Amino acid sequence: MKRVLLVGMSLFAAAWARAADPVISLAVVGDLDPAMAERVRAFAQENLALPVRLLDPREAGPVSSLNEMGDAAAAEMSPEDVCLVVLAVPLADLPNHGIRLPEKNVAVVNARLLKPEGGDAEQYGRRLEREVMMSIGLLMGLEICPNPQCAMWMYSNDEELDQKGRNYCPPCLDRIQNLAMEKGLKIVTESPFAPIPDEPAPEEAAVESAEPAAPAEADEPEPISETP
Repeated sequence: MKRVLLVGMSLFAAAWARAADPVISLAVVGDLDPAMAERVRAFAQENLALPVRLLDPREAGPVSSLNEMGDAAAAEMSPEDVCLVVLAVPLADLPNHGIRLPEKNVAVVNARLLKPEGGDAEQYGRRLEREVMMSIGLLMGLEICPNPQCAMWMYSNDEELDQKGRNYCPPCLDRIQNLAMEKGLKIVTESPFAPIPDEPAPEEAAVESAEPAAPAEADEPEPISETP
């Protein structure tokens, strides 16, 4: 019994340590399909190659603005939250696809307003992914990108939103991963977008291969015995 208790405490401590590592957090406030929320979280983590966790959902209360939701979310952030993006389905229609509060490291994505009129789930998921990726980028210190195939490109209408890229262009991806590591975030090495470890430059490799190998030590000759 004692051994089972000790093992259980050890596993709990390990889980607590993992939860305390710096992380990007995603939270749902309101009525959003849990499968859709997990899809967006998984997409962000894979394409960022950074840890993204999904917090327990909260019910939506009466609010007058997305800023009010952002302020409430900021008050509940944990020390390990490098930034927090809220997928919000407010009870009433609120303007704007989303807001960012960089001084509080919080963004709110208006999932209610982003939902297509026809109810296309795939289109809806892609819109949420684009908005979450842009929100994370702005909170982490990226700037707007001129490349329309990059998630950091600023759109002006729904049509442009549906046509822009969902992930980052190579320069933006490299930039955000460097910024993330400066903030203590760890690279998710299993992601296909994880940076490739540094390899020696071709010149260095050529010099190393051209260096002659150290000569092997010759065996000492055996002494010649004298004939009596």
